[in-house]
Parts: sequence; structure tokens; C-alpha cells
Amino acid sequence: MIIHDIEQGTPEWHKLRAGLPTGSEFSRIITGTGKTSDSLPDYAFDLALELFTGRPLDDAFSGNQHTKRGHNLEPAARASYEFVYDCEITQVGFVTDDAITCGVSPDGFIGKDGLFEAKCLSDKEHIKLLMYHKKNGKAPAKYLPQCQGQMHVCERDYCDLYFYHPEFRCLRIRQEPDKALVQALKKQILAVCAERNIILNELRELAA
Repeated sequence: MIIHDIEQGTPEWHKLRAGLPTGSEFSRIITGTGKTSDSLPDYAFDLALELFTGRPLDDAFSGNQHTKRGHNLEPAARASYEFVYDCEITQVGFVTDDAITCGVSPDGFIGKDGLFEAKCLSDKEHIKLLMYHKKNGKAPAKYLPQCQGQMHVCERDYCDLYFYHPEFRCLRIRQEPDKALVQALKKQILAVCAERNIILNELRELAA
């Protein structure tokens, strides 16, 4: 594990992430049930193009109303969690595995063993999430690749998914390592990197 001490969202952060499979996009590599995602080929192309141009894609992290909401409410979500669970969350920039084959930008470290991942959904989606959890007792599968990948890269024992809303009840759903899903993710990270490299070579041949 390598912790890169840079601020999230800065040009340096974007440059470091360019071309690497990252936590927020792990669902484009693998599904929450461990199957290969249909988005993998397109994601490999995006990564290759980032390496070819030396910068993130123009539309990378341009954001929409949901990502902007999450960014704006993240400090409040962090403060809420710290108050409710009487702890301190340490913010971190970017973390890669030792070989720098992938990276993650967790919303924070909890002590020596945990991760904090905030989800600040819209009114409708937050209520649907609460209803889903009441019925199923777990987080929706779409959140699992990111959580499992972050625990793997950051070498942490748990990840607390914290669904924060300023008006409705907040919900913590703790995730623990799923060895089978992590192994499947590691395999698919290698696969997307291999596909990325093939596409990158083709791009370089076109430019020659």
C-alpha cells in the first residue's frame, strides 16, 4: 500500500489517477456478485485514452447533480458520523497498491482498521435505500465493488458505508472483506489493465 499525500480533486490528484482503475469505477470492472461487468471494454478504452493523452478525459469527474450533492454534503456526513460514533475520521488523498496497478480515494480512515465511505443520495434514493435495507438487511450490491476494493488496497478490516441525509435518518452499513469478491476483482483489474495496454498500443500506432 502506498498513500499519496495529495488533496482529492486537485490537478495533481487527477493526474495520478489517470490511466489507473480506481475505486469509484470498480463497478465498471466487476458486478457486486463477482461477475465481469459489461462496461469493462469501454472502461479499458477510457483508461487507454487517459494514458495516451497524459491527462484525464474531458468529461472525467465533470460531475452531475448527484456527484455534486455528494461532494457538497461529504463534510457534514463526516461530522455526523464522528458525532454519532464518537470517533475521528482521518482524510486521505489517494492510495494505490504497491505495484500501482489500481488506486482508491476513500472518504476517510477510521482508526487503524476501518474505512469511511459516505453516500449522500437524493431524497427519493435515500428513502429507497432505507426501505431496501429494512427488507434485505444489507447494502445494495452496486456498492460492493468499491467497498471491497478500497478495503483490499488500503489493507483495512472493514468499511462503513454511511448513508447521510440532512433531513432523514442516516444509516451505517458495515462491510467486511469478501475474499471471493476481492479475488474476482483482482483478476478483473489485471484483465482491464491488459485490455487497456492493447488499446494504448493501437492508439500509438495510429499516431505514428
